[in-house]
Amino acid sequence: MNVKELRHSVKRFLEIKNCNYCDADITLILTKALNISKTQMLIGDKLVSSEEEDAVYKYAERLALGEPVQYIVNECEFMSLPFYVKSGVLIPRADTEILVEAVIDRLDNNAKLAVADLCCGSGCIGISIAKYMKNIKMHFYDVSGTAICVTNKNAENLIGERDYSVTQMDLINNFPTECFDCVVSNPPYIESSEIDSLDKKVKCFEPKEALDGGNDGLTFYERIASAVRLKNGGIIGFEIGYNQGEAVSKILQRNGYSHIEVLKDIEDRDRVVIARNNLQHSL
Repeated sequence: MNVKELRHSVKRFLEIKNCNYCDADITLILTKALNISKTQMLIGDKLVSSEEEDAVYKYAERLALGEPVQYIVNECEFMSLPFYVKSGVLIPRADTEILVEAVIDRLDNNAKLAVADLCCGSGCIGISIAKYMKNIKMHFYDVSGTAICVTNKNAENLIGERDYSVTQMDLINNFPTECFDCVVSNPPYIESSEIDSLDKKVKCFEPKEALDGGNDGLTFYERIASAVRLKNGGIIGFEIGYNQGEAVSKILQRNGYSHIEVLKDIEDRDRVVIARNNLQHSL
């Protein structure tokens, strides 16, 4: 059997299993399991051994059970960078790139800046900022030991030459004492009552602690906005839920922030809130 034939066979297998998949999922499991490039897969004439075929079908069986393909292949592209991911950390989404790009646009690329990524998960936000800016020192924080390990791995692979720190911390009961030029976060923001209504791939496979933002979904925004130490004119940036723009803006207003902006995603939904620290709010 060659790669082209195996691809068709896997598609039939997933269709019989009534699996909700896309062609990109099959591409990922084939290129990973067979250790081939996308070009080699498209040409499709490479012969596949029985051992390689078994490896592909082990991936396909997991896909048929609804497991996200990113966990299956342990990789997710974000900001054109290959991030390692595994069960226990939130899978990076393209929508989160809006936050990264907004922060990069507003920071001075020639200044030496201290930036914190709170609830860092895979580290994708902070690592991307550090990767595309010259003088950033990144500080990563998360309560999850798995997230800390994954962030460490990604930081070593993608910004290993840079200055950074990775700290396990429960941000509800503790908080960094450093003063930062910028703080970014994609915190848990789903209302507790809404968790069970999420897509199966999310609620059954992604970590609940990275999703559940409390009864109103705003617990972490309240905590971070009130507890963080930002320098004069420093930037704070959050990813938010589609219906949280007004609520998060009000939290920032109450805590003395100004120049508050709500940015939309490609479907014109609220996705990011970004603001600056007023002089009277600095510590």
